[in-house]
Amino acid sequence: MGAAVRKTLLGETDDFLTLFSRNAERLNINPDRERIISGSLTNSLALDKAMKGQEVVFAALSGNLAEFARDIVVAMKRNDVQRRIFITSMGIYEEVLLSMGGTLEKVSPVLCSYREAADVIEASDLNYTIIRSGWVQLIIELRIRAKNLADMTFQSLQLPI
Repeated sequence: MGAAVRKTLLGETDDFLTLFSRNAERLNINPDRERIISGSLTNSLALDKAMKGQEVVFAALSGNLAEFARDIVVAMKRNDVQRRIFITSMGIYEEVLLSMGGTLEKVSPVLCSYREAADVIEASDLNYTIIRSGWVQLIIELRIRAKNLADMTFQSLQLPI
């Protein structure tokens, strides 16, 4: 997800990106548009270095998400960064549709870490967006289906009676 967002931002904006990764040396960057910082999300000094001068923090993570969310929120506050975009999963608000194989009873244990991270972000005073990627995928699929139906309808109208 992070690589796709990076590609889009580089292609669609003039923004300068600061990339933060445990394995930063693996990334090839454009030094005119990007800088890279290698570090751990649990290292406050590395996080502070990455946060300095930033307007927005985008995070698509795996692992101990609640801890990472807390560490990022604290570093953002220390460095006066107000805007946060966080990728999580559908189902964290018990909204998975029965038709998609989910239940409305409780959050799946698989999703607990995502929900805990979202709770940390929501409890902060940051300006945040939480993107639930499963719903994004569903919306894209529905748009494709709607486009296909529209195309089929148009083609049907072109057929002789």
